[in-house]
Amino acid sequence: MAKDLCFAWFLMMKNCDRIFDPQIPRLDCQRGVPDTEVPRLTDFLTRELDELHSQSEEPPACPVCLGIRTSLSRKGKPQATGGAALPVFRCFDCSSTFRRTTATPFHSVCRHDLIPDFFRLLSQQKSFGLASRELGVDWRLLARWTRRTREWLLQIDPAGYWESYVRLGVAPVLRGYACPQCGSSTQMTHQAFSNRSDSCDRRQFRCKACGCFAILEAGSDRLISRRRRPKITPLVPEIIARNKAGEKIATIARSLGICHHTASKIIKQQHAIARGENPSAAGSPGRKATFFLSSNIIADVQRRRDGGERLHAIARSLNLPYQPLYRLIAREQAKDSSG
Repeated sequence: MAKDLCFAWFLMMKNCDRIFDPQIPRLDCQRGVPDTEVPRLTDFLTRELDELHSQSEEPPACPVCLGIRTSLSRKGKPQATGGAALPVFRCFDCSSTFRRTTATPFHSVCRHDLIPDFFRLLSQQKSFGLASRELGVDWRLLARWTRRTREWLLQIDPAGYWESYVRLGVAPVLRGYACPQCGSSTQMTHQAFSNRSDSCDRRQFRCKACGCFAILEAGSDRLISRRRRPKITPLVPEIIARNKAGEKIATIARSLGICHHTASKIIKQQHAIARGENPSAAGSPGRKATFFLSSNIIADVQRRRDGGERLHAIARSLNLPYQPLYRLIAREQAKDSSG
């Protein structure tokens, strides 16, 4: 138990030596996760696996006691004839039998067909859940394979050169990114990608110390504060003019650096004014809309209801929301009955 905890702590400390690209998504939500394979690690693991599966009868050192007094115990046989596919060796010092795959992650592996694809995923900046969906196995099996492979790589190369390329299932560590507001370099965390026009598809960061949001500066690794949104009032005439010219609301909002909801609210206010209604019926940007109808429309609704028309049909014909209209008519009826 203590050995496992020490090894887990060592792996956690080794995570600081890995290189992560913050622009790569961690989850496959709206954008796909690109292929970030390191071919050098894949080729190295493939060569090592070929040596472990070698049919050579030259006895290796004992993996149990590390003794060199070993000899061939049983020759390897092809899989088609049955029996052991790999040769078996015996150690004279500890009297144990072993194969070349003994004490490696590939001993008694039932899904040998997945190992090449697993090697390809080891160096990629992906989560266990995403990689398990690609391989069609449970993520816990993939996590166990990754942990054992990292242990095996450290046995082969104690310096940790090859093990440092493993990024599968490893949380990215932010190093060298300082908050542009408070200067803290240890409190920065990953956030979602920005969908604003001035910083579209760029990774956002948040400082836990001061709450500042920042994005990566284009062409460098320096964080800059996220630019504040422009003031809405000076943009209202341009939004209205471009909408009357037939331009789409989404295009207007993207070019001006404002959200689609704000531009839509402004245009709805202007339509309400053109109909002679209270502009608050369309709602002000950033505030909850207050439903308002002129006395002529309320009288027309009551007249049509007295004629037997359903309120749903009236709201649909006037392009009005049903629930606010129902509450407004109920208030008017309550006023009439109390008066």
